[in-house]
Amino acid sequence: MNNDKTNYYNSRILEILLNCKYTTNNHIAEKIGLTEKTVRNRICVLENFLEENGFGRIEKKRRVGIKLDVTTSQKQSLQGLVAVSSNLSYIQDPTEQVDQTIKMLLTMSANNGLTMANLASNLYVCVPTATGILRQAASWLEHYGIGVNSIRNKGLQLETTEFNYRIAVKDFILGRAKTNDLTKALQDFFPGLDVESLRDILIKTENQWRLEFVECSFKEIWVYLCLSIYRKNSRLKMELESMPEEAEMLQKYNEYAFAKSIYEKVERIFNYTAAKEEIDFLVAQILCSNLLDGNMSDSKAQGVKEYDNKLRQFVRKIIETIGNVINVDLTDDEKLYEGLLLHIRPAIFRMRYRNSAQSETPLQYVKKDYKKVYCASWVTSIMFEEYYNVQITEDELIYITLYIQSAVERKKRPLKAVLVTNMGMGHTQFISEKIRKHIPQIECIRWVSAHDFRVSAHKDMDIIFAPEKHGIDDRRVVEIAPISLDASMQSIKERIDGILKDSLQNKETSGIYFHDLFDPELILKDVDITDKGGLIRMMTERLENKGFVTSKYHDSVLEREGATTTSVGNGVAIPHGNMLEVNESKVLIATLKNPILWHGDMVDVIFLLAVKMDSPHEIKRIQQFYKHFIYLTDSDEKVDRLRNLSSEADIYKYLIR
Repeated sequence: MNNDKTNYYNSRILEILLNCKYTTNNHIAEKIGLTEKTVRNRICVLENFLEENGFGRIEKKRRVGIKLDVTTSQKQSLQGLVAVSSNLSYIQDPTEQVDQTIKMLLTMSANNGLTMANLASNLYVCVPTATGILRQAASWLEHYGIGVNSIRNKGLQLETTEFNYRIAVKDFILGRAKTNDLTKALQDFFPGLDVESLRDILIKTENQWRLEFVECSFKEIWVYLCLSIYRKNSRLKMELESMPEEAEMLQKYNEYAFAKSIYEKVERIFNYTAAKEEIDFLVAQILCSNLLDGNMSDSKAQGVKEYDNKLRQFVRKIIETIGNVINVDLTDDEKLYEGLLLHIRPAIFRMRYRNSAQSETPLQYVKKDYKKVYCASWVTSIMFEEYYNVQITEDELIYITLYIQSAVERKKRPLKAVLVTNMGMGHTQFISEKIRKHIPQIECIRWVSAHDFRVSAHKDMDIIFAPEKHGIDDRRVVEIAPISLDASMQSIKERIDGILKDSLQNKETSGIYFHDLFDPELILKDVDITDKGGLIRMMTERLENKGFVTSKYHDSVLEREGATTTSVGNGVAIPHGNMLEVNESKVLIATLKNPILWHGDMVDVIFLLAVKMDSPHEIKRIQQFYKHFIYLTDSDEKVDRLRNLSSEADIYKYLIR
């Protein structure tokens, strides 16, 4: 916050209010050179400050304006504040107060603890107000597994691990630093540390290795490097946890040599020798990163080769499995294979070390625009757990969806159509060219006169264009009216999309491999419940009582729910648990009387998956289930059909039809 500006504007607003009976936001805005909206926001903050600290209140009168409602002594106190305007910097926006509290908690030292009285004093609010602000700050820290405890005679203390602490600090700094202000933010958080020299070391090492990190990855590594050095002598520093299984081979990766090169330069400038666990931690973060240019992954070490061979097999398996679900053969798409290989390698480390896939643009549109591929990609969640014991996040799932969708676009084959006509050649040719212009995916259009047309002679056609009242009984028929062809082109496109989707569904539902995943006693209709936790408990207990899952299954579902959202749109969610806690693969379906909140979405249809993929037969069943799931939930109309079925028996018959 710019204290000089804050002092000035707070002082000017109070001065105007003190020296007039009534005024307006517009009048104040004109006087001090701010927008009316900005003044209105500052007035709200000022109003809270006055009431919380016993300085009076701001009275608002419709069609008249605003004025200070203060006693003589309160007015004198406010005049004193205006006279010493530096005191007015503490009139902060509530969000700034929460941020300031988080920063104080993350930077407090063993010798300089934080009490509620200290916190209230630093925020210039009363203790009850400070307690509310602390509650919001603690909620943010809780997301990182950090607890805030109040210890008698000691004050506030953090309950955390060094790993969780560093992740929280990194996200706090990067989340609050403006685009060009990261240097200033780091200097503020790590006073006395030469953060610019550390940035130069990173850039120099990048250049020596002929690499270039994407911007967000560079910033993360810079923050972690600052943390490593600044925390070296901290009495609050905890031991970095031992790394999981991949860490055993960290020294064999080229990334390890890259990190060592960084710390060698750091040692020369900062006289700091990094411990092995510090190097391991930085290597893990580098492995989570993405490169804009260059390649670091061609290690010749045997352990790495074995790991990367497993990764290659895994990527091939992902492509084959998702392709089977969406009924598109993508196994020969090397561009898809190379893209997923480069993405999934760091993605595994990101999921392991809770490091989000960063993007400069929001990607939530993917869930809606490419829902079929997004839902199909959910099958990889079980595969990631089986191969690497990591829980896929929504960010990573969306990126996999984008890779697959791109491959599907490349794979789209041209459509073949037949035009049944009762018009002359010139008019027929004109209609054909119109259709091809608007629907370029149609490669060729065969002409057949209406009296010669036989369905049996055109089984290889994807689309049959026919005039109205044609009398042709075939699902591929698209009616066209030559006179209004341009006006009806959108509805024609939608009809073609529906035909192609139904055609794909006919292929997808061939076979009944997945039907025994459903059970009439595992269907709950019109459940009257208001919270997600209670619903999950009810569903998992039903599975456990039937012997389909172990007693640990419930906790594994909650753990995965904590890792990422399982809402897939249209009011549908597909939670699942650890396949190791599944005795027999089953799917439990619940429809709710009223929607409930599910990771920010409102959900009332839930498919709880208790499945495993430990044999070719199981894999085939789960692939078939996902195909059927996509068909059942790919539109609001289809989900409504499921919601509106009258009984559990009707739902069961609908699922296995």
